[in-house]
Amino acid sequence: MLREHHSFFLPNLLYFTNGNTYLGSFLGLRFRVQPTTEGEGEQQQEVLACLCWYGEYCLEESQVAAEASFPLDAEGRAQVIDWLEGQYAAMPKPEEEE
Repeated sequence: MLREHHSFFLPNLLYFTNGNTYLGSFLGLRFRVQPTTEGEGEQQQEVLACLCWYGEYCLEESQVAAEASFPLDAEGRAQVIDWLEGQYAAMPKPEEEE
């Protein structure tokens, strides 16, 4: 769904491997994808830490709806898009908020 929509954008892998954080939105779904390191010692790995929230406000003024981490590689980037699709599908619709 998101992959096919002309309004959805997620930067390429190089953007994230260079240490950049991306904040984006898609029809009410707001999200942040940030490269970071998880674990310690030999278990340490670079990941894409993702979180999402719903509505029109910034992250600081909103409640985080979901968080997840994926490997910092091409497959992990694809998993981020799949995860965001799931979060968009689970997003409360206006008629459900009453």
